[in-house]
Amino acid sequence: MREQHSCAKEIHPLWLWAELMCFFRRNPFERLRHYRKEDLERPRNVDSISGAFICVRSDVFRGVGGFDEQGWKNRLYCEEDDLCKRIRDQGHKLTYLPIGRSVHIGGESSKRMHPIKRRHMEIDSQLYYAQKHWNPLTAWIMRLTAGVMFPLWATYQMIRGRN
Repeated sequence: MREQHSCAKEIHPLWLWAELMCFFRRNPFERLRHYRKEDLERPRNVDSISGAFICVRSDVFRGVGGFDEQGWKNRLYCEEDDLCKRIRDQGHKLTYLPIGRSVHIGGESSKRMHPIKRRHMEIDSQLYYAQKHWNPLTAWIMRLTAGVMFPLWATYQMIRGRN
């Protein structure tokens, strides 16, 4: 089990583009998505908090319409990023508090899923986020990148026997 902080920066177009390229072992734009460990030693305002461990005042949650259940139906990823962006867009702050620990058994919803299907669901969720929150041209560039790169990546995985 690896230690993971329960917060992240807002999904950035360059970070997502590199994720959609599929061939990077490590995303070269990781710093645009994740805080450095030393930045999380004290309470601080953040862009997004993991859905595995988030507390939101009920009036704020209701005020932004809660989770977008229709849009995120059949999607497993990025729904907390969407919720947190809508909360911030309403002028509220999200605060990370490094005072406790929780254990999130990540991947339980998808661990028995075929790896190519799981990656497809990740990409579908990321593209939905882009469509919902970014300008149409940026979202289109992301869809185009995914439309070209995902089939190449999936074919490569099958050839290598990682299906």
